[in-house]
Amino acid sequence: MKAVNSASIYSGDMLQNKFLCPLSGQKEESTGLFGKTAGLDSRIEAKREEIKTRVHQIIDKQFKSDSKLSDSSKGKLGKIDVEQDKLTETKGEIRRLHKSQADMREEYNITEDSQEHQDVELIRKIVELHKYEREEESSRRDDIIAALEDIAQSDAHGYRSDWASTLSDDEWNRAVELSSQPFTLYQEKCIADDSMEEYYNEIIDESNEEIKKNILEIEATKAVLANEHGMTDAQKIAEGIEKAGSQEIIGILQSEAMNHIDEELEEVVESAKEATEEKEAQEEKEAKAEGEKQAVTEVQADRNTQAEVNMPQSEMIRRREKDQKEAQKIIDAAADNETDKKIIKSTADKEVDMREIQAEISIMIEEAKLFQEDQKGLVVDKFL
Repeated sequence: MKAVNSASIYSGDMLQNKFLCPLSGQKEESTGLFGKTAGLDSRIEAKREEIKTRVHQIIDKQFKSDSKLSDSSKGKLGKIDVEQDKLTETKGEIRRLHKSQADMREEYNITEDSQEHQDVELIRKIVELHKYEREEESSRRDDIIAALEDIAQSDAHGYRSDWASTLSDDEWNRAVELSSQPFTLYQEKCIADDSMEEYYNEIIDESNEEIKKNILEIEATKAVLANEHGMTDAQKIAEGIEKAGSQEIIGILQSEAMNHIDEELEEVVESAKEATEEKEAQEEKEAKAEGEKQAVTEVQADRNTQAEVNMPQSEMIRRREKDQKEAQKIIDAAADNETDKKIIKSTADKEVDMREIQAEISIMIEEAKLFQEDQKGLVVDKFL
């Protein structure tokens, strides 16, 4: 447990000091954020490049789509400009025709109230009524002649054609008269100019239709862009990709950090284990040394005891006699001293005790001879 706790504390300090806020003066190792981990920087850089590529693809795809819409709108605006120029030019031609007729009226002193001009207006009305009866390939002039002939024939037979039913009696009668008369120079001029104006009006109608169509398509394109929010949605998708990519990078760093912490923890636990084993080995060595010392002490004590046991009886008798002589001297010196009677008695008692001790020593000598080899075996066992 101590090793684990130490490793936990170490790991926390390692994260705080090494990874999050390295000491000033320390240099980051070129192998990456975690030093020992090779290729971490390249992995993170590869992930960032992948994110950038995906984001670029999303934005580029939407940009191209919007560009196509934009180019399409620009093209339509260009077409509108062309048609507008055509309208301006065509309307200018019509104004030129009207001016030419006005110049002719002025030249020939024809007023708008004159009969000749009134006949031109009647002819224009008849052409408008007869347009649905017109032959497909006929010119305006031919159509006017055909219309006036139809009025003349129907009048001769006493009826009116349906297409001419809206003409007043005066207009009808004048139309009958015009059918038998040649056109004047002014009338021919107006008929030709009207034919050209009709052609110009067809161009104007076509241009207006083209302009209207392109405007509707541009508005539809704007509606698509407004409703789909293409680039906005693409930006949101791109932001989502970047966010997810950032989380992946964080995951890589967290995984790498945990792996590194596990490695550091294993090193700390291994170091603690080795320290424990060294301590146990030292304690065992000391205990063995103490045991050997104790065994030597016991062997020495056994040797001393054995020396006493193996002491020769003659030496013991000699020592006993010496002690007895010394005791006798003490007794003789104190024989006349009544005060030392107790001491004399004590010395006599001691002599008795010495005899008993001598008897016990003799017994011990005999026993020692019997168990001497056993005592040597015990000494050997203690060393082992």
